[in-house]
Amino acid sequence: MPTISAAAIPIASSCWPCINELVAESGNEPPEEADRGGERAASNVEETADSGLRQAYTNTFTFTSSSPALDPSYFIRKPYKPFHPLTARRGYLQLFGNACAPGDRDSAALVLRKQTAYEETFEVLLGGFVPRDKLTEAGATVYYGDLLRNDIAVAGGRVEEGEEGSSRYVLTTVNCYELATKDAPVRFQIAGNSTSYTLGYAEGTASNFTSLATIDSAALSIAPAGGFFFKGTSFGIYKTGNGRPSLVSADFKYWKQTPKQPSFNTTSGDV
Repeated sequence: MPTISAAAIPIASSCWPCINELVAESGNEPPEEADRGGERAASNVEETADSGLRQAYTNTFTFTSSSPALDPSYFIRKPYKPFHPLTARRGYLQLFGNACAPGDRDSAALVLRKQTAYEETFEVLLGGFVPRDKLTEAGATVYYGDLLRNDIAVAGGRVEEGEEGSSRYVLTTVNCYELATKDAPVRFQIAGNSTSYTLGYAEGTASNFTSLATIDSAALSIAPAGGFFFKGTSFGIYKTGNGRPSLVSADFKYWKQTPKQPSFNTTSGDV
């Protein structure tokens, strides 16, 4: 069976995130804006900062346009070639991975969207992902930079002597958790608050999430030695062959971010 993993990435040397392309808005992109560089992307982040990013957000990847695209709140690193078709499987965002992984400085198949509140829950559904080998991996991440991130993913598992193929696991950098099915959908959840992130999953029709790891948020808020602070933490999804070509797509059914609105205690009288 496949495995599932939750990976805690230690603080290490300096790294520039190099997020330099803003994906065009569905149905509204002028031709000259179809390929945006880093400066244009940065300005759009500021333009959209007050336009609802801190509200609950859901994307079911159901597009009506003849040339669909993700909205401008998403970010990708400049790819060698497109890796996220929106029309190949209706109602899914497909990621076709390559040999690069999110921790590499090269262009991994990684889609990001900013975390918008200290207390926020990120959830995605990975549908019917069957890795062909133990290096094939797809999952979700809370991402500050290449060396400041935490991942939870489905990957190929160990193959016993005499067997062919691979199992499915949810894994971490140190632990693998065997899944009960070969190809059931898996939901990933990353729940953040002011002090930590909890990574969990639910397989098939399970309603409750199983928590695999809780990460101190300080690990995503301290700049690496010789490094610097960027523009905050993002949630994301990715697909990788971990050093080898990856031919199996990872199909994500939806993307949800649910921030908890801040509450204020009000009292009458003088302050």
